[in-house]
Amino acid sequence: MTDDEIVRIFVPIAIVSVPVTLGMGWLTDRVTPLVIAAAMAVAQLLMYPTVGLLDTRWGTVVAVITWGASQGCFSALTSAAIPKVFGRRHLGAISGAQMSAMVIGSAIGPAFFALAQSLTGGYRAALWLSTVIPAVGLLLAVEGLRRHRRLTA
Repeated sequence: MTDDEIVRIFVPIAIVSVPVTLGMGWLTDRVTPLVIAAAMAVAQLLMYPTVGLLDTRWGTVVAVITWGASQGCFSALTSAAIPKVFGRRHLGAISGAQMSAMVIGSAIGPAFFALAQSLTGGYRAALWLSTVIPAVGLLLAVEGLRRHRRLTA
């Protein structure tokens, strides 16, 4: 894909992300944030492999929808769920730690993808390996939901 073609997918991602953010923000007041974390993990599990298929129409559609959904879930988790779970007393420290993790991830991600590209000649291996993180996140969210249900039952 050309640079222009790649840039053009970001507008549709934003179009998906905005309503998902609003819906997940609303949902944050009604369910445990673990549900939103699980939804984000499922979206990412579908997103990473299909980003490698942006050269196909169906791959682009699935990637755009799941990428937008993932971003929408992330926005709700970082803005509405954090104060709900931890309260507002230490919100500055929590936000600082969260931002540090995002900066570190933003540095590691491109290096990881560059290494995969130099070793394999493409990015698909890195995209598939990237599914490990949301898979672990989904397992943790499901386990958290299981424990949450036991505590509230």
